[in-house]
Amino acid sequence: MPKPDIEIKIIHQGWEFLEESSKNASDLLEVELGLGIQIIIFDKFKEIEIYNQYFIAAQNYFENKNNEFRSDEATLCKLTAALLDKVFKSINNRNYRQKLFEGHEISTNLSYGKLFYFFKLDSQDFKNVSLQSDTVLKILPN
Repeated sequence: MPKPDIEIKIIHQGWEFLEESSKNASDLLEVELGLGIQIIIFDKFKEIEIYNQYFIAAQNYFENKNNEFRSDEATLCKLTAALLDKVFKSINNRNYRQKLFEGHEISTNLSYGKLFYFFKLDSQDFKNVSLQSDTVLKILPN
């Protein structure tokens, strides 16, 4: 196969699980997962980096204290996939890019606590992020 003109690097910056007893249900643990990734897109034909941004994500969930159904790896994979989906959506959609830049929270109230997901583009310069995103869109085939 021919070598691609565009290279995408996804660098997982790490993750952390925090646990505490649920305030509303004594048999549950509330677990919070946080992670970070860096996305680098490189034009190998022109030999220039066209996109380099950091993103963070967090979610919480509830587990039985006996850990019978625990699957930290599956939860980490699911949150990583959700974040990647949001990253590429933000490159293509300026309105969503602004939302991700400000921080996008999705939450649901349950009888025993609140579930949430949080996604954020970790940058201070929205104009630069938009210029990089627009450059990526220009080089992609229609």
